[in-house]
Amino acid sequence: MVTENDIRVLRKLTSKSMRIFAWLGIPLFNVILLVVGVLNLHLSSRLAHMAGLTMRELFDRSLAGIALSEQYSGSFLRAEERLQTGLMQIAFSMVFFIAWPAVLKRMARNARILDSLSNRII
Repeated sequence: MVTENDIRVLRKLTSKSMRIFAWLGIPLFNVILLVVGVLNLHLSSRLAHMAGLTMRELFDRSLAGIALSEQYSGSFLRAEERLQTGLMQIAFSMVFFIAWPAVLKRMARNARILDSLSNRII
């Protein structure tokens, strides 16, 4: 049985503002995440160069982990932090890129359900 609350929720999820968010907000957020992620990787490369490392060496050291007994320069630690941040932002961007079609399909399905219910009620 479909309640009034269910219909109200379906109307909210298929509203014009929600469609605008799905078509413009999610891709814009995705592009911002990608750009900031790439900029973080670029900054990480610059900081690694300041520490006397290549990006490959930085990545290898990052995978190996930081030993508490060793002394590290501040630029190395910042480079590693930026590397991890950039990789995470790019990974989240890919997750949003994969989830975006599912959101659009769900909105279309909700619109069809709402249309079917409105035709049945009238």
